[in-house]
Amino acid sequence: MLTSTAKLDQISKLAAGRAHSLAIRQGKVHAWGDNTYGQLGDGTKTKRSRPVPVSLPVAVVDIAGGRDHSLAVPGPTAASGPGDATTTGSSGSGRR
Repeated sequence: MLTSTAKLDQISKLAAGRAHSLAIRQGKVHAWGDNTYGQLGDGTKTKRSRPVPVSLPVAVVDIAGGRDHSLAVPGPTAASGPGDATTTGSSGSGRR
């Protein structure tokens, strides 16, 4: 879990949506903030004031946050193949 004592050099990417934030740490996504539409990707709609891990089957290399959704791009070794991504929130959930 990402904590306030985590070193910034352990975070490779940060992204933000309208009222939520995302971080990649060692290939794993952490999310916090508003979760009205499930945009944190933690399987709930509970607002989070601290980062929570997002369970994904592969390492992630890029993230983006939209108004009420999030996007995670898997690494090149992922079986899903190039161009596949996972979305959560008001845009729907699952691979696109």
